[in-house]
Amino acid sequence: MKKMRTNNLLLKELRDLSFFLGSNIDWIQGAGGNTSVKDNGVLWVKASGYWLSDAEIKNIFIPLDRQMVLDKINLEIEDLSSAQIYESQDKNIRPSIETTLHALMRHKFVVHAHSVNVISYAVLKNGKEAISQKLQGMNWLWVPYVRPGLPLTMMLKQMNIYDFDVVILANHGLVVGGETKKEVLDLFNQVEIRLNRPVRGNFSKTDNLALSTIIDSSNYKLPKHDLSHSLAKDSLSLQVMIKNALYPDHVIFLGPGSIPIMTHEKFIKESFQKSLNYKVIVIKDIGAVVNQNLSENAEEMLHCFANVLLRLQSNDDLQHLTQNQETELLGWDAEKYRKSIQR
Repeated sequence: MKKMRTNNLLLKELRDLSFFLGSNIDWIQGAGGNTSVKDNGVLWVKASGYWLSDAEIKNIFIPLDRQMVLDKINLEIEDLSSAQIYESQDKNIRPSIETTLHALMRHKFVVHAHSVNVISYAVLKNGKEAISQKLQGMNWLWVPYVRPGLPLTMMLKQMNIYDFDVVILANHGLVVGGETKKEVLDLFNQVEIRLNRPVRGNFSKTDNLALSTIIDSSNYKLPKHDLSHSLAKDSLSLQVMIKNALYPDHVIFLGPGSIPIMTHEKFIKESFQKSLNYKVIVIKDIGAVVNQNLSENAEEMLHCFANVLLRLQSNDDLQHLTQNQETELLGWDAEKYRKSIQR
């Protein structure tokens, strides 16, 4: 067991940084995203399945021997359990799926976020070209989509991620590194400003009372976030929903493939027959409804989905995940574990 000399100030800065980022649903949704800090050979990283927004009220970070993690990367080993440093830590919790990414980065502080602004570019087939001018002068890298975890880390290693401060992950999100909390936040904010995409449309407020009447006696309820209803009223969103998912967290928490779109009449008929078991259903021109058992994580991901789609434009050429890529995510043990963690 490795003994640690814990820098409490660094850990406080990590908690403060994590809480700040995790409290903004435009940047972090549910258990998505992760943060880390390096201190005397120890890599402190968010635990898998935990929420950054809980950083101020509970211990969500796990210490690992960074060199052991780097050695495992070289051996292409994804299991990091032997690199964890146990003291008072619960041995049943696991480090973030993206721990290997954090270990590779040279920076003291690293942030991986699912910014809706960044994702709205990261899902474009010409995403790299679309942002190249906007990020001019920044030390950044565009990375093609591969499965998160070790496959992504191996690609990042080949692309010398060590040399970059800002990384845009296609169909995924943003990674930023800095030597101080202030430096990483300044870089993060610069990216957000440069890649800001305004929300389209001016949608009428959903009639929640009427929608509640439609779903009465069904297995469905109103979504947590009102923005989710925009999916039913925006023509571009309706077009995108009939295809595969655009990024990993959508697949994990909302399921693969398309989100079903129904008329009012079809929903009433099928719910009466008790034949509906979707996580989310969009009732066209009216609103979105979610399964009574939908998790809080999934509610956050539904908001993210609506938030991303409202930033797209009709001429955007989108790169959806393939069926094989969706299947790869669903069969991944690390994602099954993350999904099982309850807040």
